[in-house]
Amino acid sequence: MSISTTASMVVGTTERRSAATRFGDIAFLEAGHGPAALFIHGVFLNADLWRHQLEGLADIRRCVAVDLLAHGESPCPASGELTMALQVEMILELLDSLGLDAVDLVGNDSGGAIAQLVAARAPERVRTLTLTNCDTHDNWPPAAFAPIRDMAQEGILADALGTLGGDLAAARASLASGLERPDDLPDDTIRGFFASFDASPARAEAIQDYVAGMDNGVTVAIRDDLARLLAPTLIVWGTADEFFDVTWARWLAQTIPGTVRFVALEGAKLFFPTERPEEFNRELRELWTHTEDHALLNRYLDAWNRHDLDQVVDAHSADTVLTLHTGAVSYSGTEAVRSAFRTDLGTWPDVKWSPIRRTVTAGVCVLESTITATAASPVEALGFTVDAGSTVRGSCVDLLTIKGGRIARKDTYFDVGELLASGATQSQ
Repeated sequence: MSISTTASMVVGTTERRSAATRFGDIAFLEAGHGPAALFIHGVFLNADLWRHQLEGLADIRRCVAVDLLAHGESPCPASGELTMALQVEMILELLDSLGLDAVDLVGNDSGGAIAQLVAARAPERVRTLTLTNCDTHDNWPPAAFAPIRDMAQEGILADALGTLGGDLAAARASLASGLERPDDLPDDTIRGFFASFDASPARAEAIQDYVAGMDNGVTVAIRDDLARLLAPTLIVWGTADEFFDVTWARWLAQTIPGTVRFVALEGAKLFFPTERPEEFNRELRELWTHTEDHALLNRYLDAWNRHDLDQVVDAHSADTVLTLHTGAVSYSGTEAVRSAFRTDLGTWPDVKWSPIRRTVTAGVCVLESTITATAASPVEALGFTVDAGSTVRGSCVDLLTIKGGRIARKDTYFDVGELLASGATQSQ
C-alpha cells in the first residue's frame, strides 16, 4: 500500500492524496477518522463535489472522495479503454490500496451507477449504500443528456470540454441545469472540475469516448443483484432534477430489500450534495449512527421472508420476550419464541412482510409493515372463516428493543380481525 499527500492541496482538515493501484496513482480527498465512507462523483466532475460532506461528517467517518479515472487528478486510461466497468475495477483496487475491507458507499449521477455496480460485484465490501439522483436500470443516458451524448458520438465533445476549462462563464452555464443556484458555486470549484480537460486533450478525448459508449445494459444486468442486496440503503433524491425523475428513486427503494429510508428533497436538483449539505449530511449521519441496528433488521426481515426459522430466532437474544398485544400473549426465551413462530409459519407458510416505514433510535426500532399471507388450512377465529388457499392482508407495527446486536424484546401490534376479514369467506 502506498499513499501520498499533496501538501499544497490541504484545505482545512481535508487533504488531497493519492494511492497506488495498477491504474496509476488514484487521487482522492480525505478527512476524518473511523470507519471509512467512499464518495463517488459523476461524469465531468471530481471529488470536490463532496467537499461539504467531508467537512461535515469527518467527526464520525474517515471520508474519502475519489477522483474517477480521467477526472480530476487521477490517471487517464488509453483511448477507448474507459468504461463504467473499468471505474468499478479501479474503485475495488482503491479500497485494497487503502486497506479498506468495507465502506459506506455514496454515489451521485453516473457515480451512483458505479456505486450500484460495486455493490452488485462485491456486496461484502458495502457496509451501507447511499444513492442520490443517478443513472438507474434503463433510465440512462437520460433524455436531457442526449445533446451531450450526440456531441460525443459526433466527436466534438472533447473540444467543447477543453474550451470549458478556460472559460469560467461557459463552464458555470454548463452546470446550471443541475443546480438550484448556479451563481453560488465557487469559481475555484468550477475551475477544478474542468481544468484537467483544458490541460490534457487526451483526458477530454477519453471522456468523449466514455460518454459516446454509455450503455445502460450494465445496470439492467444487475437488477437481480440489487434485489438481493441487504446492505442498509438510503435513497435521497432531488425532486426538481431534469435528468433523473423521482420515480427512479422509488424504483430503487422497491428493488433493493436493504432500503431503510427514501427521502425526497423538494425542489433540489442533481448536484444537491453541494447545495443542500445540511439536509443531506443529516440523513447520512442518521444512517451511519445506526448502521448495525439497520443491518440486523434487514437480516431479520430477509429471514422472515425466506421463512428461515433458525435465522429468525438467531436474531433474538437468549432471554428475548415476544408480546402479541392483540390477545395480550407473551413468550419468554428463544424456545418459546421459536414455538410461537413455528406455529405462525405452519398456519401461514408464505407470509411476507413488506416494510413501509422504520424509525431507529438508540437501541429501539419502530417498524411499520404490510403483511400478506396464504392460509395452509382453514382458519376460524373471531367469527371469521378463512379457507385454505385464501390470502389475507393487513398492517402491523413492531416495536423492537435491541441489545448486544440482537432483539431483546419484540412487541407486535396488529388488528387480527382486520387481517382475517380481508380473506374471509364467511363471517358471523
